[in-house]
Amino acid sequence: MRDDEFDRQRFECGGGAEMDLPEGAAKLLKFLAPTDDPHMLGRLGSYEVSGIIGAGGMGIVLKALEPALGRFVALKVLAPRFWKDAQARE
Repeated sequence: MRDDEFDRQRFECGGGAEMDLPEGAAKLLKFLAPTDDPHMLGRLGSYEVSGIIGAGGMGIVLKALEPALGRFVALKVLAPRFWKDAQARE
């Protein structure tokens, strides 16, 4: 999927979701650190998160800019209910 196609589908923090997120996925987005870029949802470590690729029962897949590589990558993040489950983290 091209970046411009993906960006039309991304999650809008202030205006509600353009896609239905499973329970806990919206809560997960609250853990993103603030960003200086108004086009991004937030930061996760060194990654600038620009949107949501998909979400399911186990978690959420985010589109993020990897500064070291200078390109977009996919980040898979576990749903909050699995954070303490060693088998799910594996």
